[in-house]
Amino acid sequence: MTPRPPGRKPNATAAQIAAMLRAGATSRDTIAALHVSPNRVAQVRRDEQLPVVPRGQRARTVAETIALQLQPYGDGHARWTGPVTNGKQQLWANGRRYNARHEIFRAHHGRNPDGPVMTACTDPGCVAGAHLTDRTIRHAQRQAAQLDAAYAEIFGPDAP
Repeated sequence: MTPRPPGRKPNATAAQIAAMLRAGATSRDTIAALHVSPNRVAQVRRDEQLPVVPRGQRARTVAETIALQLQPYGDGHARWTGPVTNGKQQLWANGRRYNARHEIFRAHHGRNPDGPVMTACTDPGCVAGAHLTDRTIRHAQRQAAQLDAAYAEIFGPDAP
């Protein structure tokens, strides 16, 4: 990466612009989401040496973006490498913004989430599809725990 021109200091807006552009957002999407001028986006493209996507080129799909920005690690965990705004993972695809957790949940479980999507594992930043739960899954888990406790109370803790 080429150093910035003298006198030009990086700021949060430039970092957000660069993150969105690297994640596949178009200039138009970036301008609308961050309320910046087209000249500001163009300047960040030049400073960060980010290419301009030619007009007519197909935007990434949600599935392509998930495959590109979901990085597996450890015991089935995954981290989001795409843009994050106010602590929430953002997924840019098809020319619009999506909630990354909801889209990962949808892709893994094959259905829309019911209520908030939360991480079930001990890693708070994990967004692996198998580790994401919604209201329906959490309710089923609570019911299973209650049944296990009742079984143990009736037959003892060492019962098969």
